[in-house]
Amino acid sequence: MCEMLKANKAINADTKNLRATPTRTGYNRYIWINDHGSALVFDRKAWMNKSSAETPFWFYFCDGKDCYIQSEDLKAKLKKLPAYEIESFGNDNKIAVALYAPVNAQLDEIAESLMAQIIDYMKKIEA
Repeated sequence: MCEMLKANKAINADTKNLRATPTRTGYNRYIWINDHGSALVFDRKAWMNKSSAETPFWFYFCDGKDCYIQSEDLKAKLKKLPAYEIESFGNDNKIAVALYAPVNAQLDEIAESLMAQIIDYMKKIEA
């Protein structure tokens, strides 16, 4: 997935000096996208949460190069999305958006779909 994002020259994605991190409930893969600190998240707990989207795949991005901060303005924009499509992660409650993998699809089709959703979310929020 990250390799597909990095190969897409339109979004300027990079994982330099960033690493994948296991968590108690899943896995985070940090990535720069258009100079925004971002993370692809696989989270079993969010997947099982009855009040959120039925997906283990989530994505969050932050303001600018600081991957640790989501401004109140960014959080306000994200909170306008349907409640079941957002989930809070981490001690600082970063707001992530749901990513939906197509059913009965090949791995490359899943990755392309998730990438398109990420790009779409970023365009909506940045507009």
